[in-house]
Amino acid sequence: GSNVRIIVKSVHARPDGQVEIFISPSKTIKELTQEVATALGGIFSPEQMVLSFKGNALLESSSVEDYNIGNGDIIDVSSQELGDTQSDSSFRVDIHTLSSGRFSVEVETCDTIHDVKVKVQEDQGIPVIQQRLIFAGRQLEDRGTLLEYDIVSPVQMRLALRLRGGMYHVASGFSNTTGEFLFTNIRLNGETVPVHTAWTHDELLEHVSEAMKTENVATCLTQKFKKTAISFRLRELEKEEYRLATELA
Repeated sequence: GSNVRIIVKSVHARPDGQVEIFISPSKTIKELTQEVATALGGIFSPEQMVLSFKGNALLESSSVEDYNIGNGDIIDVSSQELGDTQSDSSFRVDIHTLSSGRFSVEVETCDTIHDVKVKVQEDQGIPVIQQRLIFAGRQLEDRGTLLEYDIVSPVQMRLALRLRGGMYHVASGFSNTTGEFLFTNIRLNGETVPVHTAWTHDELLEHVSEAMKTENVATCLTQKFKKTAISFRLRELEKEEYRLATELA
């Protein structure tokens, strides 16, 4: 395929804060990063740079076309100082599970998601192969680093367990056996209200502020909880249906 023209924005690009790069869509993000480092005059090494597109950090091992980056698209570059005080690069991540509640592990920005799973296995005894880490509603890939996912300070993650047979066991908030909703409750202004463990911080704030505007906060949040729980249950059923279909095929 022919090369695409990418506009790279960086505070270090002279004179107007951006440079143009022509690159083949099949090239990896790692190769693009090397091109960017050269275009910026070598003031940063590729290892010090994180490229992002539409607000998402790009994984080095993916290709330009994987992200549908085309002509005239804008890539942002942020740099991190290497060799700074190492203590700054380590922090704790809170991990929430359906069964054991929550725990935290010490991580470094350069850790891959696989590294984090190994730490979870050491801490909780959950095999790496069964772990699915979810952050901001998105499942994290083993080969990506925390830095690539823009996780550079304490955050909350969810741990979904992949049971044998390929079924996902997400904290759906719905009991398969009894058909009951399994509410996770918090105290809000002296009232007990349900919140779903899968909601991101932003979603939680949004749902709570919407509920505050209604007659009954608890009723509104209960509806929102049920909606989330049912959508997770639907996804689990779809996966189960797919698994059965492939076994029968």
